Amino acid sequence: MRVAGLALFPIMVLSAGALGGQTTAPWRRTVFPTGVNLSGNTGPQLGIGFALTRKADSLSPRLLDASIGASAGYGWRGSWFGSLAFRAPGLWPGWRVVLTGLAQREALFEFLGVGNETIYDPKLVNDTQPYFYKVRRTRHLAALEVTRAVRWGSSVAVAVGIARSRFDSLRGRSVFRSTYGPSVDETDRTARLTLVFDRRSSEYDPRRGFLVELSVTTGSGGGGYTRFSGAARGYIPLGAHTWAALRLAAARGVGRLPLSAAFEMPMWEGSIDVLGGPTTHRGLRSQRFVGRDVEFGTVELRRSLVRRAGRFELLAAAFVDFGRVFDGEPFVPTVTGLKVGPGLGLGLRLRGKTLTHVYVTHGPDGIVVTCRTGWSF
Repeated sequence: MRVAGLALFPIMVLSAGALGGQTTAPWRRTVFPTGVNLSGNTGPQLGIGFALTRKADSLSPRLLDASIGASAGYGWRGSWFGSLAFRAPGLWPGWRVVLTGLAQREALFEFLGVGNETIYDPKLVNDTQPYFYKVRRTRHLAALEVTRAVRWGSSVAVAVGIARSRFDSLRGRSVFRSTYGPSVDETDRTARLTLVFDRRSSEYDPRRGFLVELSVTTGSGGGGYTRFSGAARGYIPLGAHTWAALRLAAARGVGRLPLSAAFEMPMWEGSIDVLGGPTTHRGLRSQRFVGRDVEFGTVELRRSLVRRAGRFELLAAAFVDFGRVFDGEPFVPTVTGLKVGPGLGLGLRLRGKTLTHVYVTHGPDGIVVTCRTGWSF
């Protein structure tokens, strides 16, 4: 909890300044359950969160001008987490700030190996090796990102962060133990520069426009590395209630990446898991494929099925996710070796706020069900 605790002081300073400059909507307090899941990485887990938010103007492309949140939870298999976050996309004209801190232990973190040809065989999980595809991951991290708008929807963002990660093998034989031994302990200090071109109609429910981001990240972990990444998203209206959403993304590393960095792809105002899960490939288990380089994309058709005076909306999606990782081989954009997953989804929104989106996808390892708050991208 040390790194997350250090993030508390700047959060208090920034939030105090924001509160003092309040000129529009009032700040509202919310207490809510969080971390309620049956994740394969944590086991059963339950948590609680507190948030202080300020709603954006009704004509704004975002829901909130700012939010300050804290949450914590515990699982009865030994998993736990505590997080702090300050997000201010609309407090100061032309500026955006994101400050986060996290302490987390995932007692049953899934690890199926490295590379694009790893195999998942449930028969290898038995009484003598119950954790064949598991490892314990403990993380402490803090990150700050500041974005400055330039003109015509373009922005420049600078981010710095520090992460301490430890992987510990569990009882019996496992893929992790045979690859890395009993444990891996890493510290990674990073700096990232991102160019952003954002012409979306809305940040939380885009139905027209595009977002393009190009980043370069340097890190100290693994002996030092540089990572180049980019993502493009497009939204095309096809009628009053139907629109298409398209995405292409890729990342390439130079140098030796630490193991912890291979699980995530740096993105503007955050990161996403590589490769698998609701933010990258819904037809794969979380972090199903891990590698130094990655490419992935989505073709999705979205439709508003039912809408009642802005209070209730039922949404549907049909999509195809695809992607692959590269490790021990050169990164070359290709369609060879792509993991493809077609699927369907349903979303529910009340009074303009998304409750959840549930997706059912047929991937290389069978049927996968995922859910998240809001669209996949």
